[in-house]
Amino acid sequence: MLLGHLIDENRSSHSLDSYVQEYWNDSYKNTFWSKYTSYQEAAPSDRVEYGCLDIIYTTRLYSKMQLALNRENIPNGLIENVHHLASALLSTEIAGLAVDLSYLTEAGVRLSARIETLKSEMGTICQNEMEVVEMGLWKKHIEKLKTPEGRARVAKPEFSWDSPKQLQALLYGTIGIPEQRSEKTKSVSVDDASLEKVKNEHPIIPLLQEYRGHHKVYSTYIKGTLEQADHGRIYPSINVNGTDTGRISH
Repeated sequence: MLLGHLIDENRSSHSLDSYVQEYWNDSYKNTFWSKYTSYQEAAPSDRVEYGCLDIIYTTRLYSKMQLALNRENIPNGLIENVHHLASALLSTEIAGLAVDLSYLTEAGVRLSARIETLKSEMGTICQNEMEVVEMGLWKKHIEKLKTPEGRARVAKPEFSWDSPKQLQALLYGTIGIPEQRSEKTKSVSVDDASLEKVKNEHPIIPLLQEYRGHHKVYSTYIKGTLEQADHGRIYPSINVNGTDTGRISH
């Protein structure tokens, strides 16, 4: 990102393929990805050509951007630090990150059980109110269809604790909790900040907050990691420019 910015100060971001297209008029990346959905499924000859062109153009861009850095009088120490960081991150990508699969699996079992318990408890507390929301959704679905046969085939929807719209209908409509709005968008919201403001209004709120916390940890950090693990390691593709805050993403 920094090197690209030095070539064109008016460009906020630029990827390798767009630089290659602009400077050398070679659309090999677009051609490759129009034929294949993954690198692994490509023909061996196409994979070799694609990989070689990546190396060639990356080397050319390095020379081009090095000249731009020199023109801007960027200190060599800063450049060397960036190179060391890139090397370390590449080594991490190749070696992968070790994960404790047994711990994650055990934690996943515990969290999953707690999540199901919370859903059951919330369903018990708000059973009647949930049915009101479900019936309202069912009515809307039926009214959209024109024929009696089509209407007869519409199954009754099941309430979802992960649906913001259904939660709004349940909390603010059926239960009657004071309506909250997002501080950013000013629209009706059931985000975490909104629930925190009304956590003492109804016993369902603390349970919903706990459910959300466990669900996020389980889906993102446990289930997601286990799905990516390969023989006890995950192999990230690290992006040093992936966040507005400057954190590394992968």
